[in-house]
Amino acid sequence: MEEKNNLDKGAQEEVLEEAVDSVEEDLASQENLATEEASESRKGEKPSFLQRFQSTLIDQIFVGALSLILLYIFDGIIGLLGFRVSDKLGMYLVAYVLLSIIYPPIIESTKFGNTIGKKASDIITVRMK
Repeated sequence: MEEKNNLDKGAQEEVLEEAVDSVEEDLASQENLATEEASESRKGEKPSFLQRFQSTLIDQIFVGALSLILLYIFDGIIGLLGFRVSDKLGMYLVAYVLLSIIYPPIIESTKFGNTIGKKASDIITVRMK
């Protein structure tokens, strides 16, 4: 009976070692695949300069339009209180810079995973774990 328990323990230790080795190999392969936040096209190759430029241009147009919309919404709200935005260009630039900074991290951290420009340019963002 004692011999059977020793065999079972030996087999259990062997299975445990194999599982640990398998997990270590998986972690090593994941580290190699996600070295930073790597962007790849859907075909598995790195996106070209034109794809990256296109995605950035689309994102900047989107951020610019969103900034303009937010400026007019803000101007309308404070207009109800009897005030107005006197320097619309300055306020637009402030909104544009702030949205340019916060837009990509917020969108990429949500379930969408990619910005509008990256989706349109067929670029995927690989997350590090």
